[in-house]
Amino acid sequence: MMAFSSRDLGPIVPVVSFTHSRHIKPVADILSEIGVGCVEITLRTPVALEAITFFAQNFPDCRVGAGTVINEHQLELVVREGAQFVLCPGLSAKLIEKARALQTAIIPGVATSSEIMRGLGMGLSDFKFFPAAAMGGVETLRSLKGPFPDVWFCPTGGITMDNFEAFLMESNVFAVGMTSILPNVLQEQENWGQLKKIASLVWRKAKALR
Repeated sequence: MMAFSSRDLGPIVPVVSFTHSRHIKPVADILSEIGVGCVEITLRTPVALEAITFFAQNFPDCRVGAGTVINEHQLELVVREGAQFVLCPGLSAKLIEKARALQTAIIPGVATSSEIMRGLGMGLSDFKFFPAAAMGGVETLRSLKGPFPDVWFCPTGGITMDNFEAFLMESNVFAVGMTSILPNVLQEQENWGQLKKIASLVWRKAKALR
């Protein structure tokens, strides 16, 4: 059985795309110091697997997830490196079956009612709402409560410092995925002090709502 439910994540899931190996430890230290218990590392860069391995081996209290997983080979790789959950941009029956075989939590992406119904038919009730802002944001999530009262979402895509609290206040949201909690520009500048300041502020505000 899976060690945890996807609803145990959050309220913020920091979404990180590492471009340099030397950035992995400073970011991990910041998340650990402010008490964030999970992270999504996207498979968009050559150092993604290295980052997953580092978090899994050195931060046992942090649930390590892999994002932008789009095929079974990637799923196998990230699980082998220590990923405890995966997030996909879309809905794939093959990936869901594979994740279950590997006893790994999976949060597939949906953007329409038809996709949600397909996911429900596969026995799922927790989804990544992506791309959240482009698909109507909070208003769309509110509209989905009526036909899908038992479905929960992790909105990702276009979640900013200005709107993350509004998303978290929705009753069908279990977490939000944010890149802006760890701004890429500050990572590139290696401005760890300012990065920690922003991450701490976002985390405090999020925890105050949950």
